[in-house]
Amino acid sequence: MKEDKRVLQVFELLAYLASSARGLLDEPREYGPLRCLDAMRRLIDFVLEAKLIDDLEIIKYFEELRKKLSKGIITLMYSTEEFKKFVVEVNVEFSGKVTSIIEKYYSDTAK
Repeated sequence: MKEDKRVLQVFELLAYLASSARGLLDEPREYGPLRCLDAMRRLIDFVLEAKLIDDLEIIKYFEELRKKLSKGIITLMYSTEEFKKFVVEVNVEFSGKVTSIIEKYYSDTAK
C-alpha cells in the first residue's frame, strides 16, 4: 500500500512537469522559474513524506527550504523584480548546500 502511494506521488510530479511544459508554451516567461521552484518544493515534499533521507541535517534543511520556496513563489504575484532576486538567492544558497553535501558524502568515500 505504501508503495502504491509513492507510485502515485511520482506520477503526480511527472504530470505536473508535463503540464507545466505544455503550459509554458503560452505562459509568461516568469512562469518557467516559478514552475521549477514549485517542482523543487513538490520533490522535497515527496522525499520527506517517503522518508527517503535519514540525515537529520538534510531533513531540517529541506524543511526550511520548502518553507522558503512556498513563501518566495508568491512574490511573483506582486513583484517580478523581487521574484527574480529570490530565484537567484535560491540558486546561490542551494549551490552552497550542494557543495557541502558533496564534501560530506564524497570526501569520506574518496579516502
